[in-house]
Amino acid sequence: MKFFDLGNTPETGQENQQQRSLISAELRQWCPLLDYMEFYQIVGSADKPLKDSTATGGEHRDLNAPFPDNIVDPDYADIALKIFGGKIQVDDAHVRRHAGDKALALATLRLREMKKWARRVGQNLQYAVVNNTTVGDTRRWDGMLASLPAGRTTSLSDTLATDDKVKKLVEKIAYAVSDIPGGAQFIIMDSGVRSRLSTLGMGYVQLGMNELGTQVRSIENVPIVIAGYSSSGARVLPWTSGAGANATKVIVGRSGEQQDIAFASNVGLVVKDLGLIDPHWTTKVEFDIDMEILSDESIYVIDEIQAS
Repeated sequence: MKFFDLGNTPETGQENQQQRSLISAELRQWCPLLDYMEFYQIVGSADKPLKDSTATGGEHRDLNAPFPDNIVDPDYADIALKIFGGKIQVDDAHVRRHAGDKALALATLRLREMKKWARRVGQNLQYAVVNNTTVGDTRRWDGMLASLPAGRTTSLSDTLATDDKVKKLVEKIAYAVSDIPGGAQFIIMDSGVRSRLSTLGMGYVQLGMNELGTQVRSIENVPIVIAGYSSSGARVLPWTSGAGANATKVIVGRSGEQQDIAFASNVGLVVKDLGLIDPHWTTKVEFDIDMEILSDESIYVIDEIQAS
């Protein structure tokens, strides 16, 4: 289930559809990962979804000899919903000062400020999904990189300075796509990597549509998601990793409803127009969210993609 299909504000009388529509559009634009994040609904604040089974099978045995014992127990993840969002306040004095300007009436003035604010919320959400860590802050969840299973990383250990070097990265991405059971659904990369792939790697990157009808660039028919920046300007996938602190990463992944890279919530996006709380016209936006990697094979990271 996609994030915006989860539900709505549970309380009545505080919903402002115009504000909700604007905020939803900005979140989708500035957190493009939302198009590929699959949510499942829970009641309450916690859940223990089943992780992928660790059962193994396929052996040989001697005549008249049984197969060896193969006892498996279910493995559970821990979901504990965290609160994400914020509020935006516009002083009533600004309304008075624009009283003669019909183009900046109260609703328009609030939406103007809200649009930029919602952009920042979306940017920070995408940063958090990739980079969040609970270390030192229990209000957060562990993002993709903090939850990365062992053995799901490979290194390019090279630059993207020539076509051959770009081809080397594309081959690793293609391998990652096919190595994820069921196939990958998204490829997250910094804009600098995508730019190099689109220029030196002509023919490796295609143009198409994702499942929601949005035009996207893709590799192996898997959409590329530009990692982008946080609201403070920090790259989601910075060029500061690696032994020489001059490399970035590419994340290839698959999200499923209570499987793979799984996201949990209850009613999804909550937008409340709280009206005038003296002296501010106030809107609060928040939602409950947590994520867990339920299948180790649902994510693959290519690191040591070095700056030219």
